[in-house]
Amino acid sequence: GAQLMVVNVADIPILTASADGSARVWDGVSGQCLRTIAGHGGVMCSAVFSSNGAYVLTASDDGTNNAHVWSTDTGCCISTLYGHQDLVCSAVFSTDNELAVTASYDLTARIWRAATGWCLRTLKGHKGTVYSAAFSKDGASVLTSSDDDTARVWNVRTGRCTQTLRGHRDEISSAVFSHDGAYALTASRDHTAMIWDATTGTCVHKLQGHSKRVCSASFSTDGASVITASRDRMVKVWDARTGTCILTLEGHT
Repeated sequence: GAQLMVVNVADIPILTASADGSARVWDGVSGQCLRTIAGHGGVMCSAVFSSNGAYVLTASDDGTNNAHVWSTDTGCCISTLYGHQDLVCSAVFSTDNELAVTASYDLTARIWRAATGWCLRTLKGHKGTVYSAAFSKDGASVLTSSDDDTARVWNVRTGRCTQTLRGHRDEISSAVFSHDGAYALTASRDHTAMIWDATTGTCVHKLQGHSKRVCSASFSTDGASVITASRDRMVKVWDARTGTCILTLEGHT
């Protein structure tokens, strides 16, 4: 099936994560490997740059249940995010790079001080694996997705759940905020994606058209469009204002 990946040619260098337990930083023009980040002992589940490119945040299926923050320049580990009781599925920075949020099989997400690895909040409430966690652009909220068929909006300062997004009929693979933080977008195994009002928790649009699991979904920068990728080998573009499909990309096998 299609797995969504968006690459901006201006984003140089490039970061990759591998099943060999390493992440690598590459020159986007020459293709030369600039840095190998090694320290995890298992499959690298995720790797992301900080917004300023100075740091890399990784999560791995290495049995430690940890995430790590690394220096992009030196490849040295700056902090270890220790505290989850099971596999960490994903880890991302806040926009200002001060915080990180992790999602785990232990049914929780955690908010951390990125530079020190200090756990600030443990977000408890999901009844199943938390697959993803993401900050709003202003850093005030976190959005999580779970195999309990719900997504949740959390207040970063208090750690409290402010909205539970109910409506999907199967596990939610991913969840992201719109760039202005007003809306949430979820992708589900029930073959649909949904756009939600992040403040009220109301479903604004249900995006129906895929015939298999929707693996991921994201907003365009201006929030006018949504793009979804599915196990049905199709990518679809939707009008976020009306919920109608405006383009279907076929060709993956």
